Amino acid sequence: MTEIHHMIAGAAVGDAITNYAFEIRNIFRESGIHSEVYAPYQHIAPSLRKEVHPVLKNMPIINKKNITLFYQFSIGSVMTEYFMHSPGRKVLCYQNITPEHYFRGMNDQTARKLFEGREELKKLVNVPDITLATSKFNATELEELGYKNIHNIPLALNTNYLLTKPSQNIINSYNDNYTNFLFVGRVTPNKKLENVLKVFYYYNKTINPSSRLIFAGGYDHSEKYLKMLLDLAKEMELKNVVFTSHVSLEDLLGFYSASTLFLCMSEHEGVCIPLIESMYFQKPVFALAKAAVPGTMGGTGILLQKKNYREIAELIDVVLKDSNMLKNIIEKQNNRINNFKKENLKKQLQQILGF
Repeated sequence: MTEIHHMIAGAAVGDAITNYAFEIRNIFRESGIHSEVYAPYQHIAPSLRKEVHPVLKNMPIINKKNITLFYQFSIGSVMTEYFMHSPGRKVLCYQNITPEHYFRGMNDQTARKLFEGREELKKLVNVPDITLATSKFNATELEELGYKNIHNIPLALNTNYLLTKPSQNIINSYNDNYTNFLFVGRVTPNKKLENVLKVFYYYNKTINPSSRLIFAGGYDHSEKYLKMLLDLAKEMELKNVVFTSHVSLEDLLGFYSASTLFLCMSEHEGVCIPLIESMYFQKPVFALAKAAVPGTMGGTGILLQKKNYREIAELIDVVLKDSNMLKNIIEKQNNRINNFKKENLKKQLQQILGF
Protein backbone atom coordinates (compact mmCIF):
# COMPACT_ATOMS: atom_id res chain seq x y z
CA MET A 1 0.00 0.00 0.00
CA THR A 2 1.20 3.51 -0.81
CA GLU A 3 2.09 5.51 2.28
CA ILE A 4 2.22 9.32 2.66
CA HIS A 5 2.78 10.47 6.23
CA HIS A 6 2.66 14.00 7.60
CA MET A 7 5.18 15.67 9.86
CA ILE A 8 4.26 18.77 11.86
CA ALA A 9 6.11 20.64 14.60
CA GLY A 10 3.14 20.46 16.94
CA ALA A 11 -0.55 19.72 17.04
CA ALA A 12 -3.06 22.00 18.74
CA VAL A 13 -6.86 22.18 18.72
CA GLY A 14 -8.02 24.83 16.26
CA ASP A 15 -4.52 25.33 14.87
CA ALA A 16 -4.60 26.09 11.13
CA ILE A 17 -1.55 23.97 10.25
CA THR A 18 -2.82 21.00 12.26
CA ASN A 19 -6.21 21.23 10.56
CA TYR A 20 -4.57 21.52 7.13
CA ALA A 21 -2.52 18.38 7.79
CA PHE A 22 -5.72 16.54 8.77
CA GLU A 23 -7.46 17.74 5.61
CA ILE A 24 -4.66 16.53 3.33
CA ARG A 25 -4.39 13.27 5.29
CA ASN A 26 -8.10 12.69 4.67
CA ILE A 27 -7.68 13.38 0.95
CA PHE A 28 -4.98 10.71 0.80
CA ARG A 29 -7.04 8.23 2.80
CA GLU A 30 -10.02 8.72 0.49
CA SER A 31 -7.70 7.78 -2.38
CA GLY A 32 -6.70 4.51 -0.68
CA ILE A 33 -3.37 5.80 0.66
CA HIS A 34 -2.17 4.94 4.17
CA SER A 35 -1.66 8.33 5.78
CA GLU A 36 -0.99 9.40 9.39
CA VAL A 37 0.13 12.60 11.13
CA TYR A 38 3.22 12.70 13.37
CA ALA A 39 4.64 15.31 15.76
CA PRO A 40 6.93 15.43 18.81
CA TYR A 41 4.99 13.96 21.74
CA GLN A 42 5.49 16.99 24.00
CA HIS A 43 3.90 19.23 21.37
CA ILE A 44 0.74 17.19 20.84
CA ALA A 45 -2.36 18.46 22.62
CA PRO A 46 -3.74 15.71 24.90
CA SER A 47 -7.10 15.72 23.11
CA LEU A 48 -5.35 15.03 19.77
CA ARG A 49 -3.22 12.06 20.82
CA LYS A 50 -5.55 9.63 19.05
CA GLU A 51 -5.23 11.64 15.84
CA VAL A 52 -1.54 12.58 15.95
CA HIS A 53 1.20 10.03 16.66
CA PRO A 54 4.46 10.78 18.48
CA VAL A 55 7.50 10.63 16.25
CA LEU A 56 10.57 8.70 17.38
CA LYS A 57 14.06 8.53 15.86
CA ASN A 58 13.89 4.84 14.98
CA MET A 59 10.31 4.74 13.73
CA PRO A 60 9.65 2.94 10.42
CA ILE A 61 8.22 6.09 8.80
CA ILE A 62 11.60 7.76 9.22
CA ASN A 63 13.63 4.94 7.75
CA LYS A 64 11.50 3.46 4.95
CA LYS A 65 12.53 4.12 1.35
CA ASN A 66 9.17 3.38 -0.23
CA ILE A 67 7.11 6.06 1.52
CA THR A 68 6.56 9.80 1.15
CA LEU A 69 7.12 12.20 4.04
CA PHE A 70 4.97 15.33 3.83
CA TYR A 71 6.47 18.03 6.07
CA GLN A 72 4.25 20.96 7.01
CA PHE A 73 7.03 23.42 7.75
CA SER A 74 6.31 26.41 10.01
CA ILE A 75 8.93 26.78 12.78
CA GLY A 76 12.17 25.33 14.08
CA SER A 77 11.64 21.69 15.09
CA VAL A 78 13.38 18.36 15.65
CA MET A 79 11.19 17.17 12.78
CA THR A 80 13.52 18.92 10.34
CA GLU A 81 16.40 16.55 11.12
CA TYR A 82 14.13 13.52 10.71
CA PHE A 83 12.90 14.89 7.40
CA MET A 84 16.39 15.66 6.08
CA HIS A 85 17.83 12.22 6.79
CA SER A 86 14.90 10.05 5.75
CA PRO A 87 15.58 7.92 2.64
CA GLY A 88 11.98 8.22 1.37
CA ARG A 89 10.48 10.73 -1.05
CA LYS A 90 10.24 14.15 0.59
CA VAL A 91 7.56 16.79 0.13
CA LEU A 92 8.04 20.16 1.84
CA CYS A 93 4.87 22.20 2.30
CA TYR A 94 5.82 25.70 3.42
CA GLN A 95 3.32 27.30 5.78
CA ASN A 96 5.49 30.36 6.42
CA ILE A 97 7.52 31.48 9.41
CA THR A 98 6.77 34.71 11.21
CA PRO A 99 9.88 36.94 11.28
CA GLU A 100 11.43 36.68 14.71
CA HIS A 101 11.82 40.44 15.16
CA TYR A 102 8.13 40.74 16.03
CA PHE A 103 8.72 38.67 19.18
CA ARG A 104 12.01 40.11 20.41
CA GLY A 105 11.45 41.64 23.81
CA MET A 106 7.98 40.13 24.00
CA ASN A 107 8.81 36.42 23.93
CA ASP A 108 12.47 35.74 23.30
CA GLN A 109 12.00 31.97 23.39
CA THR A 110 9.51 32.12 20.51
CA ALA A 111 11.78 34.55 18.68
CA ARG A 112 14.61 32.03 18.96
CA LYS A 113 12.45 29.18 17.61
CA LEU A 114 11.37 31.33 14.68
CA PHE A 115 15.00 32.24 13.93
CA GLU A 116 15.95 28.57 14.08
CA GLY A 117 13.11 27.81 11.69
CA ARG A 118 14.45 30.32 9.15
CA GLU A 119 17.90 28.80 9.43
CA GLU A 120 16.47 25.30 8.96
CA LEU A 121 14.53 26.46 5.91
CA LYS A 122 17.81 27.60 4.31
CA LYS A 123 19.37 24.18 4.95
CA LEU A 124 16.44 22.43 3.26
CA VAL A 125 16.80 24.17 -0.12
CA ASN A 126 18.10 21.06 -1.92
CA VAL A 127 16.41 18.43 0.23
CA PRO A 128 12.77 18.12 -0.95
CA ASP A 129 11.85 16.15 -4.03
CA ILE A 130 8.74 18.31 -4.27
CA THR A 131 8.18 21.78 -2.78
CA LEU A 132 4.72 23.20 -2.12
CA ALA A 133 3.57 26.63 -0.96
CA THR A 134 0.15 27.45 0.44
CA SER A 135 0.12 31.00 -0.98
CA LYS A 136 1.94 33.08 -3.58
CA PHE A 137 3.45 35.05 -0.72
CA ASN A 138 4.94 31.85 0.72
CA ALA A 139 6.18 30.78 -2.72
CA THR A 140 7.99 34.08 -3.17
CA GLU A 141 9.88 33.58 0.09
CA LEU A 142 11.00 30.13 -1.07
CA GLU A 143 12.15 31.48 -4.43
CA GLU A 144 14.23 34.14 -2.71
CA LEU A 145 16.00 31.40 -0.73
CA GLY A 146 16.80 29.46 -3.89
CA TYR A 147 14.09 26.81 -3.96
CA LYS A 148 13.19 25.57 -7.46
CA ASN A 149 10.08 24.12 -9.09
CA ILE A 150 7.71 25.38 -6.43
CA HIS A 151 4.06 24.39 -6.75
CA ASN A 152 1.34 26.64 -5.38
CA ILE A 153 -1.46 24.64 -3.82
CA PRO A 154 -4.79 26.10 -2.71
CA LEU A 155 -5.88 26.21 0.87
CA ALA A 156 -8.80 23.91 1.56
CA LEU A 157 -11.13 24.91 4.35
CA ASN A 158 -13.43 22.15 5.51
CA THR A 159 -16.39 24.29 6.49
CA ASN A 160 -18.20 21.45 8.29
CA TYR A 161 -17.04 22.81 11.64
CA LEU A 162 -18.65 26.13 10.79
CA LEU A 163 -22.02 24.37 10.73
CA THR A 164 -21.79 23.82 14.50
CA LYS A 165 -24.57 25.65 16.30
CA PRO A 166 -23.18 28.97 17.63
CA SER A 167 -23.45 29.68 21.34
CA GLN A 168 -26.79 31.35 21.94
CA ASN A 169 -25.44 32.85 25.17
CA ILE A 170 -22.74 34.70 23.23
CA ILE A 171 -25.22 35.87 20.61
CA ASN A 172 -27.65 37.08 23.27
CA SER A 173 -24.87 38.87 25.16
CA TYR A 174 -23.46 40.73 22.16
CA ASN A 175 -26.53 41.36 19.99
CA ASP A 176 -27.38 44.57 21.81
CA ASN A 177 -27.40 47.13 18.99
CA TYR A 178 -23.70 47.77 19.42
CA THR A 179 -21.41 47.77 16.40
CA ASN A 180 -19.10 44.84 17.10
CA PHE A 181 -15.56 44.92 15.70
CA LEU A 182 -14.07 41.41 15.67
CA PHE A 183 -10.59 40.03 15.34
CA VAL A 184 -9.99 36.27 15.61
CA GLY A 185 -6.56 34.82 16.13
CA ARG A 186 -3.77 34.37 18.61
CA VAL A 187 -2.74 37.49 20.52
CA THR A 188 0.74 37.80 19.01
CA PRO A 189 2.86 40.84 18.07
CA ASN A 190 2.92 40.23 14.30
CA LYS A 191 -0.86 40.61 14.22
CA LYS A 192 -0.49 44.22 15.37
CA LEU A 193 -3.52 44.29 17.62
CA GLU A 194 -2.42 47.68 18.90
CA ASN A 195 -3.29 49.05 15.46
CA VAL A 196 -6.74 47.48 15.65
CA LEU A 197 -7.14 49.31 18.97
CA LYS A 198 -6.11 52.59 17.32
CA VAL A 199 -8.69 52.23 14.55
CA PHE A 200 -11.34 51.35 17.10
CA TYR A 201 -10.35 54.35 19.22
CA TYR A 202 -11.24 56.78 16.43
CA TYR A 203 -14.45 54.94 15.59
CA ASN A 204 -15.59 54.66 19.21
CA LYS A 205 -14.59 58.16 20.31
CA THR A 206 -15.47 60.23 17.25
CA ILE A 207 -18.11 58.27 15.30
CA ASN A 208 -20.06 55.73 17.32
CA PRO A 209 -19.71 55.29 21.09
CA SER A 210 -22.12 52.33 20.92
CA SER A 211 -19.38 50.11 19.61
CA ARG A 212 -17.31 47.27 20.96
CA LEU A 213 -14.03 45.55 20.06
CA ILE A 214 -13.67 41.79 20.55
CA PHE A 215 -10.36 39.93 20.39
CA ALA A 216 -11.24 36.23 20.21
CA GLY A 217 -8.09 34.18 20.68
CA GLY A 218 -5.64 32.79 23.17
CA TYR A 219 -2.62 34.61 24.54
CA ASP A 220 -0.54 31.80 26.03
CA HIS A 221 3.14 32.83 25.98
CA SER A 222 2.09 36.35 24.94
CA GLU A 223 1.32 37.71 28.38
CA LYS A 224 3.78 40.59 28.00
CA TYR A 225 2.21 41.64 24.72
CA LEU A 226 -1.27 41.31 26.21
CA LYS A 227 -0.30 43.61 29.08
CA MET A 228 0.93 46.19 26.59
CA LEU A 229 -2.43 46.05 24.79
CA LEU A 230 -4.40 46.32 28.02
CA ASP A 231 -2.29 49.30 29.10
CA LEU A 232 -2.88 50.97 25.73
CA ALA A 233 -6.64 50.44 25.95
CA LYS A 234 -6.60 51.94 29.46
CA GLU A 235 -4.52 54.90 28.28
CA MET A 236 -7.04 55.51 25.48
CA GLU A 237 -9.89 55.22 28.00
CA LEU A 238 -11.50 52.46 25.93
CA LYS A 239 -13.99 50.51 28.02
CA ASN A 240 -15.67 48.35 25.38
CA VAL A 241 -12.72 46.09 24.61
CA VAL A 242 -12.99 42.34 25.21
CA PHE A 243 -10.15 39.80 25.28
CA THR A 244 -11.74 36.36 25.37
CA SER A 245 -8.69 34.08 25.75
CA HIS A 246 -9.27 30.58 24.32
CA VAL A 247 -12.90 29.93 23.44
CA SER A 248 -14.87 26.84 22.49
CA LEU A 249 -15.91 26.38 18.87
CA GLU A 250 -19.50 27.17 19.81
CA ASP A 251 -18.46 30.44 21.46
CA LEU A 252 -16.18 31.36 18.55
CA LEU A 253 -19.02 30.90 16.08
CA GLY A 254 -21.20 32.93 18.41
CA PHE A 255 -18.74 35.82 18.18
CA TYR A 256 -18.70 35.56 14.40
CA SER A 257 -22.49 35.57 14.34
CA ALA A 258 -22.76 38.60 16.64
CA SER A 259 -20.03 40.63 14.92
CA THR A 260 -20.67 43.53 12.59
CA LEU A 261 -17.33 43.47 10.79
CA PHE A 262 -13.93 41.81 10.85
CA LEU A 263 -10.86 44.05 11.15
CA CYS A 264 -7.35 42.71 10.54
CA MET A 265 -4.27 44.93 10.79
CA SER A 266 -1.79 42.03 10.81
CA GLU A 267 1.57 42.62 9.15
CA HIS A 268 2.48 39.00 8.63
CA GLU A 269 0.20 36.13 7.64
CA GLY A 270 0.93 33.02 5.62
CA VAL A 271 -2.79 32.65 4.77
CA CYS A 272 -5.05 33.91 7.63
CA ILE A 273 -7.97 31.50 8.01
CA PRO A 274 -10.20 33.92 10.01
CA LEU A 275 -10.54 36.08 6.89
CA ILE A 276 -12.21 33.13 5.16
CA GLU A 277 -14.32 32.29 8.20
CA SER A 278 -15.57 35.89 8.28
CA MET A 279 -16.57 35.62 4.61
CA TYR A 280 -18.49 32.47 5.46
CA PHE A 281 -20.44 34.37 8.12
CA GLN A 282 -21.08 37.18 5.62
CA LYS A 283 -19.25 39.81 7.60
CA PRO A 284 -17.45 42.61 5.71
CA VAL A 285 -13.70 42.15 5.99
CA PHE A 286 -11.38 45.14 6.39
CA ALA A 287 -7.76 43.99 6.21
CA LEU A 288 -4.33 45.57 5.86
CA ALA A 289 -2.87 44.60 2.47
CA LYS A 290 0.24 42.91 3.85
CA ALA A 291 1.93 39.52 3.34
CA ALA A 292 -0.52 36.83 2.16
CA VAL A 293 -3.67 38.79 3.00
CA PRO A 294 -4.31 40.18 -0.53
CA GLY A 295 -3.92 36.69 -1.97
CA THR A 296 -6.36 35.21 0.51
CA MET A 297 -8.92 37.93 -0.11
CA GLY A 298 -8.57 37.60 -3.88
CA GLY A 299 -9.85 41.07 -4.71
CA THR A 300 -12.73 40.94 -2.23
CA GLY A 301 -13.41 42.72 1.05
CA ILE A 302 -11.79 46.08 1.75
CA LEU A 303 -8.00 46.01 1.49
CA LEU A 304 -6.36 48.79 3.49
CA GLN A 305 -3.27 50.24 1.81
CA LYS A 306 -2.20 52.69 4.53
CA LYS A 307 -2.20 52.66 8.32
CA ASN A 308 -4.15 55.89 8.70
CA TYR A 309 -6.29 54.90 11.67
CA ARG A 310 -8.73 57.81 11.52
CA GLU A 311 -9.34 57.30 7.79
CA ILE A 312 -9.90 53.58 8.29
CA ALA A 313 -12.45 54.29 11.03
CA GLU A 314 -14.23 56.74 8.74
CA LEU A 315 -14.19 54.23 5.88
CA ILE A 316 -15.74 51.58 8.10
CA ASP A 317 -18.50 54.02 8.99
CA VAL A 318 -19.18 54.81 5.32
CA VAL A 319 -19.39 51.14 4.36
CA LEU A 320 -21.64 50.16 7.26
CA LYS A 321 -24.08 52.97 6.41
CA ASP A 322 -24.23 52.19 2.68
CA SER A 323 -26.47 49.12 2.27
CA ASN A 324 -25.75 48.75 -1.46
CA MET A 325 -21.99 48.88 -0.96
CA LEU A 326 -22.23 46.44 1.92
CA LYS A 327 -24.34 44.04 -0.15
CA ASN A 328 -21.83 44.16 -3.02
CA ILE A 329 -18.91 43.41 -0.66
CA ILE A 330 -20.71 40.42 0.86
CA GLU A 331 -21.67 39.02 -2.56
CA LYS A 332 -18.08 39.13 -3.78
CA GLN A 333 -16.84 37.51 -0.56
CA ASN A 334 -19.46 34.76 -0.95
CA ASN A 335 -18.12 33.98 -4.41
CA ARG A 336 -14.54 33.94 -3.12
CA ILE A 337 -15.31 31.14 -0.67
CA ASN A 338 -15.66 28.73 -3.61
CA ASN A 339 -11.90 28.94 -4.14
CA PHE A 340 -11.24 27.13 -0.86
CA LYS A 341 -13.16 23.94 -1.59
CA LYS A 342 -11.50 20.62 -0.85
CA GLU A 343 -11.96 19.45 -4.45
CA ASN A 344 -9.56 22.13 -5.70
CA LEU A 345 -6.80 20.97 -3.35
CA LYS A 346 -7.37 17.29 -4.14
CA LYS A 347 -7.05 17.90 -7.88
CA GLN A 348 -3.81 19.83 -7.43
CA LEU A 349 -2.27 17.21 -5.15
CA GLN A 350 -3.19 14.44 -7.58
CA GLN A 351 -1.46 16.28 -10.42
CA ILE A 352 1.66 17.09 -8.42
CA LEU A 353 2.13 13.87 -6.45
CA GLY A 354 0.70 11.47 -9.00
CA PHE A 355 -1.79 9.41 -7.01
